[in-house]
Parts: sequence; C-alpha cells; structure tokens
Amino acid sequence: MKTSSTIKPTLQIRRPFQRPPQHLVRGVRKLLLLALFMAGFALIGDGLYIKLKAVLAQHLLQQAWQETLTTQTPQRAWSWADTYPVAEISLPDLAIDPVIALRGSSGEALAFAPGHLENTARPGQHVPQPRCRNSLSSASPSSADDLLG
Repeated sequence: MKTSSTIKPTLQIRRPFQRPPQHLVRGVRKLLLLALFMAGFALIGDGLYIKLKAVLAQHLLQQAWQETLTTQTPQRAWSWADTYPVAEISLPDLAIDPVIALRGSSGEALAFAPGHLENTARPGQHVPQPRCRNSLSSASPSSADDLLG
C-alpha cells in the first residue's frame, strides 16, 4: 500500500484556446460569403429563367393561334411541341388578356396553358347534355329507376 507521502500531486496546466491565424479566419468568411452569394444568384436566376420561359411560350402560343386561324390547320407553337392551340378563352367583363387553350390535358400541355380534354365537344360546339340514365350506367337498373322516378 502506498502512503500519501509517496504520491505526488500533478499540476495540470491548461493552455488557453488558441485562435487560428487571422488571415485564415478572413479567408473562410470570404469563402462562405461567396458561396451564399452564388447560391442566391443561382436561385434568382432559376426563377427568372422560368418566368422568361413562360412569357416566351405565351408569345409563341399567340403566334401559333393566329397562324391556326389564318391557315385553318393546327400550328404548333414550337417544333417539338406535342400540342397545338384549339381555342382562345376571353372574359370581356374581366380586364384580363385572352388565354390560349391547348389540345390535350397532358402535363406538358398544362405547363403552358389550359388544356382541352380529348373526346369532348370542340370549343364552340354545342352538344346536348346526356340524360341522367346514361350517367348512372354503373347502378343496377332497378336502383336507377328508383332514383329517376
């Protein structure tokens, strides 16, 4: 067994926190600031790109609609478009510009303008409304007769 006289207390000296050199701290700050500015400019640029693309697409759709009216044949707004204008929607009571409606309701068409559902009446075409019996075709005949009276 050791006695207390043989154990020597150890004195631990703590060194104060040493800061990195000042030029290194400034460099890291500049790098972080530059990265933040670049990210901000990229986000702003992406938003402007989408907005400019939408404005250009509307201009091209208006031109294609005018060509469609002139030639009486469907005209695509750009060569790789999978749709073409079929109608112009205008609301005279509201102070808004007319909107071009495109053929189809795919995501590509709806990204640029309202779409006209396929296998439905053409714009301006009047189709009589179906009777309720036709819309209840999934019901059994007796329940359909009960509902219709």
